[in-house]
Amino acid sequence: FLNREYMYIGICVCVMLILIGVITAPDDVLKTLLSFVIGAMLSGICGYIGMLIAVEANVRTANAAIKGLNDALIVSFASGGVMGLSVVSIVSLGLSIVYIIWQGLDQNETRYLAGFGFGA
Repeated sequence: FLNREYMYIGICVCVMLILIGVITAPDDVLKTLLSFVIGAMLSGICGYIGMLIAVEANVRTANAAIKGLNDALIVSFASGGVMGLSVVSIVSLGLSIVYIIWQGLDQNETRYLAGFGFGA
């Protein structure tokens, strides 16, 4: 399922890559496009990890529901917290790496971060 979905998302990413390349200012095109691709890849990784965690969490929650509703809720909330923190951590790490590579002090020097945001 995810492979088929990511194939279609890849087509959308290519279309957006062209669109962002046309719209972006000429001096920022390379940084913005690379940031967009990095953001899109990290978003895909987060989606894949999230789906793996969700599947395992559903199995554990269903198993805990045999004991009672309270046990099932504890397992499901813990699993959701892990999934949410992993997504935020991966994207924050990617954003930090992109910023460390190209840096910038004001809005004109950090326009490439908008490309990362579009990708993520």
